[in-house]
Formats: sequence, structure tokens, C-alpha cells
Amino acid sequence: MSMRGFFSFDALNGDYPLLGAAVSNGIPVAVSGVSDAQKYFIASLFAGRIVYLTADALTAQRAAEAIRALSGKRVALLAPKDEVLTYRKAGSKDALYKRLTALAEWQAGADVLVADIEAAAQLVPARLPVFHLETGKEREMQTLIGELTAAGYVREYSPESRGAFAVRGDVLDIWPVNAEHPVRIDFFGDEVESIKPYDEVTGERYEKCSAIDIAAATDVVFAAGERERVLAALRAECRRAESSAAFSRLQTIAEDIEAGNVTDFILPLLENSRDLFSVLPRDTLLVLDECKLMRDKLEGLYKEHFERFGELRQGGEVMSFSSGQLAPAGRMENFSDFRTVALQTFAGNTYFFQPLRMLGFTSTPARRYLGSLPDLITDLKAWKRTGYRVMLWCGTPERAQKMRETLSEEYLPVRALQNCRSLRTSPCWKSRSKRALFCTKISWPSSALRTSFRKRPAQGASGASGAISSLLRRSAITPCMRRTAWARSRAWSASRRRTAPRNMSRSSTRGAMFCMSPSSRWTCCPSTWGETIRRSPKSAAASSRASRRASGPR
Repeated sequence: MSMRGFFSFDALNGDYPLLGAAVSNGIPVAVSGVSDAQKYFIASLFAGRIVYLTADALTAQRAAEAIRALSGKRVALLAPKDEVLTYRKAGSKDALYKRLTALAEWQAGADVLVADIEAAAQLVPARLPVFHLETGKEREMQTLIGELTAAGYVREYSPESRGAFAVRGDVLDIWPVNAEHPVRIDFFGDEVESIKPYDEVTGERYEKCSAIDIAAATDVVFAAGERERVLAALRAECRRAESSAAFSRLQTIAEDIEAGNVTDFILPLLENSRDLFSVLPRDTLLVLDECKLMRDKLEGLYKEHFERFGELRQGGEVMSFSSGQLAPAGRMENFSDFRTVALQTFAGNTYFFQPLRMLGFTSTPARRYLGSLPDLITDLKAWKRTGYRVMLWCGTPERAQKMRETLSEEYLPVRALQNCRSLRTSPCWKSRSKRALFCTKISWPSSALRTSFRKRPAQGASGASGAISSLLRRSAITPCMRRTAWARSRAWSASRRRTAPRNMSRSSTRGAMFCMSPSSRWTCCPSTWGETIRRSPKSAAASSRASRRASGPR
């Protein structure tokens, strides 16, 4: 479940609409005063294709998970390679396969690409080979086997790891680098008859697929006639060796590559190799998370890279072109040719571009509740007393069920939220007769984000619209826990009295949102969210007095 289609810049208050308008118009923006959770929330609101850059891989992983959960978009996480300078004949390729999977997803149209600055600095193929197979379509099996071998796949007796395949008659078993499990592909002549994923340990068959995309197992892509040129360049490097030991090592590397070993050691020599920003569409939005940390990491990365290159060069472990394994430093220092947004905790230099609009948000992160359930329960009760409605996100359905049971024991009624978009499409939400202000309070303790949003008044409530809009401008959205200022304009009150009864019970409004009135401070609550409805003692007493006046003397 995600919040896709639920939040938008226009539906939020404070500086959110200004930020959305500036980015839509291509204005470089710097936003300060935002916590990590608010950064991910803001990134999830942007339309179009986004590249989210961070200073380190751990932050990138957290950002990818949060943006995927908040937006429901297709998010690819670009991992850095373990090593780019030295030649490696064997070793783990897990990091490479994760990187290739992300590139294949982005190439296939993923909405968001998240990467740390080191992963973004490493070279990528301008076009990664991806083999599309579909049941009922023809594909010559022997030609496919040759293409897979050229794309870095290794033929074995049985595919026991990613990047391997096996052939038995008209059956192709392959474990694509971008798949969770190996796949058995049955051919009938040159026609793909069936595609069946299976468990690599037990052999259990999973549900059949109608189509599959197999990403290349290497980022080395030769153009026509380019292999001979690369081998000639390697032999020339050997002749320029500075010592006999260096010559011997370089000769060994050149012979391995000439024998057919596919390695990214030669990546800087290939025409298909590019820096990441050269292959991005021009309308891509770059979101920079903490520019100062990114700048420091980038300086350290290039300094270490060239220092190691100088030392390894003397021993014959690298060749003269190996320094080009990273994108040119000038390319990584200036992103002004893209639409850019900087998200920073503190105001400061953005380094990579010159912002034309600067916005300051107020953000206070909530505490973390890992291993501290009593603290969470205490805060939930406090939020409930102050009128907040709370949304808890759990990692799995099992954890969510356990959390519901625990909270029910503490007299905190909870109901599962199956689909946030049902609220948008409910008749109550779209009803033009309800001209009142709809407010909902949400808390995400797991991601340290609490926010408020509103439903715009329907057309016809022009008198209330101005009062409500001015109130919401004064009451900007902040993640800190505070009470929302309630609208109390005369025009709003008159409209409210005409469109709905003053006292609304749970049974009479099931499946609808509870509206606010000046005398009865109901929290807006759709039944799909299952929160209990509570009035403050003061408003309850006011409602009771109003009922007695309406009924007359006893």
C-alpha cells in the first residue's frame, strides 16, 4: 500500500505549493529545515522522472525504501561497484548485478532512480542489452545462447547463481541478474512455449510468466569492430610498461582479456561507456540530499581514486586509461543543465548549482520507537487526547496484525487501512454539497513524519474559501506535534448548518468523513481508516447545551 494519488503539492499548505510551482517551471530551488523523513515525502510528490542523489549508500537505501512506500512509484536503487581500478578475474559480482538491475529498471521506465554520489560517478553503459522473451513469440534459441554469452552470462551444468544458464535440448534454464529466482524457458522449435520461474533450492515451480526481460550480466558492450581496437590498445599499454614486473603483469591482463574474459577493466575504452548524467533525459529532476555532505564525499572519492591510480600504475596493476573509470570531475561539480532541488537540514551552500528560489521549512523529527513499544503507546494516547489521528506503517502484514492486537489491549481501537485511494474516490470526499473544511491529522512514527492536509472547499463556498485559505496559510504544515487551528468563519458556519446535521454519529455516517462545526469539534474520520471519533469535553458540553435549547423547557 502507498500514498500515491493521495498527497500533492496543491493539497498541502505552507510553502509546499510554492515548491511545486517552482519545480514545475524549472526554477532551481534550495529547501532548508527539512528532516530526513520530510525529504523523502517531498521527493515522493514530484511528477516526472527523478534522480535522487545522496552522500552515502545507506542513506540512498533508506531513501529508496521510503519514496517507494510513500509514492507507490517504480524506484530503482543504483549501487556502486566494489572496485573499479584493478583487474579482477574472479570474485563476487553481487554489487555489479544490483547495479545492472537498477540500470535495466531505469531504462525500462522507472520513475525514480536513487543513487549515492559514488555510484553516480562511476561509468554506465549508454544502452544496456536486455533480452525480451514472450510466450508464443519466435526467438532462435542458438542465437539467444550466443547473445547471452556475449552479455556476460556463463554456461554451466545448472544455474546455481545469478548470471549463469544451462541448456538441455529445447529447455533453457537461466538465472537472470535482475530476477529473484531462476527461470526455465521451454522452446518448441524457435517458439517460446512457456516461461516458468522455480525455486533454486527446492525446485518448486512458481506461477508461469507470459514474458520476461533478461538484463545483461556485464556493463561491457562492444560496438561493431571495437574489440580489435581495444586489444590493440592493450598491447600498446604493455609496450609502455615502466618495469619488467609491470610488463609481466600487464601482459597477463591483456592475454586474459584477449582470451574472452569479459571485464569492466576496459570500460573507459568503449564507445558505449558514458557518465550517468550524459544518458539522463534533459527533463530529469535532480534532487540533492545534503549538498555539503555530497561535496565532501566527492572530493574524498576523487582524491583517493587518483592516489591509488598512481601507486598501482607503478606495479602494472592498472593502465593509463584506468583513471577514466570515474566521470570527469567537472561533470560532477555542476548540475545546472538539469532541473535541480536541494534538500538540506540546515541552510547552506548548494555547491552543484545556483538556486533562484530558497524556501525554509520547519521540521521536528519524532522519536524512534525501535524496541520501545511503551513509549509509542504513551505518545499515541497523547496524540489521541490532543485530537491527532495516527497512521502506523508496519513492514509486514504479520507485524501490522500484532500491532493492532497490542494497541487494542491498550484501548486504542485500530482498523486496517487497505487502500488510501478509496478516500479520494469516496462519494463523501467528492461531494459538492459539503462545503466545510475537511481536515485529517496523520502521524507516521515509523518514518518520523506527521503532517496535515485539507480538502479544498467546493465551488459555491466562496465566502468560506477566503477565510479558510487565509487560515491555512497561517497554519503551515509542520511535522512537529501541534494542534491544528480550526476555521470559525461566519460564512463557513452558515454553509455547514445548511449541508449537514450538527450532531453526527458513527452509525449514521459510516463510510463518510466527519465534518467540523463551530459547536462540535469532530475530527474528520473516514470509516476506512477506522479511528475512533472523539469530541473534547468543552465541545461536548456546548453540544449538550445546544440540544437542550433546541428541545425547549421540560
